[in-house]
Amino acid sequence: MTDRLHRQAGHRKHGGGKVSPALVLMGALALAMIVSPAAAGKIYKWVDEQGGTHYGSERPVDAPAENLRVNTEKTGTVTGQGALAAEQKKIDEEAKAIKEKGVPAQPPVPALPRKEVIQRCQRARAELANIEAHGQMRVRDEKGNITYASEDARQKRIAAAKKAINEYCH
Repeated sequence: MTDRLHRQAGHRKHGGGKVSPALVLMGALALAMIVSPAAAGKIYKWVDEQGGTHYGSERPVDAPAENLRVNTEKTGTVTGQGALAAEQKKIDEEAKAIKEKGVPAQPPVPALPRKEVIQRCQRARAELANIEAHGQMRVRDEKGNITYASEDARQKRIAAAKKAINEYCH
């Protein structure tokens, strides 16, 4: 029964030429773990009873494992205090530049396709008409309960709809 399950799952049996998808996935995940900065800790490699190679961050209890060394200097990954210091230096330099030059200009908004502009215009007009047609607005909270919005919230929605109309309805 076990042999049949292994064959159905695509596992190879003693020297067969077929590589299982699970083995390929494990290899890819192992490679990602080795390359990622989060994997800068200990990485273990071991071979199970069936001859399959495994990688993990914890030493297996049932098989001898090799402790792999990940050289972060070769990969260019900075870890620990060095990473914190580099990030703090970058933030300090940005803050200094903002103090000296002022807040940088925002990049221009890319032009939308005409069809998208028309749709946004129609949605904004429909939203404004819907809000103005009803005295009270019902809204759903985070738990899915329906409540009534305050007049302040209603006015903010009206202002947002009018702003969208000005922006998209030329």
